[in-house]
This record gives sequence, C-alpha cells and structure tokens, in this order.
Amino acid sequence: MTIPGHIETVSKLDAARRQLSTAIDLWFNDRDSVSTHALAYAAYDVIHTLSRKQGRKRSLLIDYDGVKDEHKKIFRDAVRRAGNYFKHADRDPDEALQFNPVSNEIFIFFAILGVELMGLKINKVERTFILWLCLNNPGWLTKEGRVMFSENIPINTLSELRNIPKQEFFQLCL
Repeated sequence: MTIPGHIETVSKLDAARRQLSTAIDLWFNDRDSVSTHALAYAAYDVIHTLSRKQGRKRSLLIDYDGVKDEHKKIFRDAVRRAGNYFKHADRDPDEALQFNPVSNEIFIFFAILGVELMGLKINKVERTFILWLCLNNPGWLTKEGRVMFSENIPINTLSELRNIPKQEFFQLCL
C-alpha cells in the first residue's frame, strides 16, 4: 500500500541539523527537557560521527581527548546514558533515571561545535544559542574567549542583553 503525500529526501546531516534546531527551540521556550535531550543527543551523535568520518582533528564531547584511555569507556557510557535511556527500553525497562537537564546545553553546544569543525556555517538558530550561552555563561569561556566574544559589544549593551528573558531573546534574534 502506498501512502499518498510528499516524499522528502533527507541527508543524515540535514536530519541532524533539523533535530538540533528543534532542540534549541524547545530549550529556549523551556519546553519538555526529555524531548529536548532526545533531539539534542540524536543530533550530536550524527554530527559527531559525520565529522569524525570527515577527518575531524579535534575531539568532541564523547571522544574528549582529556580523558585517560583507561577511563574513556566509563566516560562515554556516562555521557551517553540519558540519551540511550530515553530511546531504548530493552536494557533497563523498570529503572528510573536521575536526569540533569543542563546536559541539554552541553549536547547542543557540542553539536554546534561539530558543525563548525566540519567547516560548515552555523545557522541563525544555532548562532542565537551560542550567543545566549556566551552572554549568560561567560565563566564557560577562557579569558581570551571572553575578550573575543565581547570586544565589539559595549559593556552596557552586554548588561542589557543579559537581562532579556530567554524566550524573548530567542524571538528577537530570529
């Protein structure tokens, strides 16, 4: 039986970027953190794999070079735990998970980094997320990163931008 309708041809990268944009939209609008994580994790996983196949020289979250070899499996399993938990029921059907939604920001950030490391231009949704993250978490940046980020933004403008609620900021930037 054929179902009538429009057929889409979707590449892995296009699917990942669409999942990432939806995860960012959910995140900015304080929507369901589990759905946000499932989309952000799926997007990150595809981008991570594609960027590695492309010969990426720098590590991303799951293959972070700063972890000792003997601890890499434990680290990878811990990083992947929530994403796998949300999409599989065969491993732990009766278990409940302690989930920290801040991991959504981390997967979104590293997915965007992966896009950039592939030599691709980030879109306005991705750029808006990075801008919000840099404005509101300057402690995540190195001293050089903070200077690079804010060197062309007047200090009073930085303060005003930080005071805009997350949802409004997202709408203004788009």
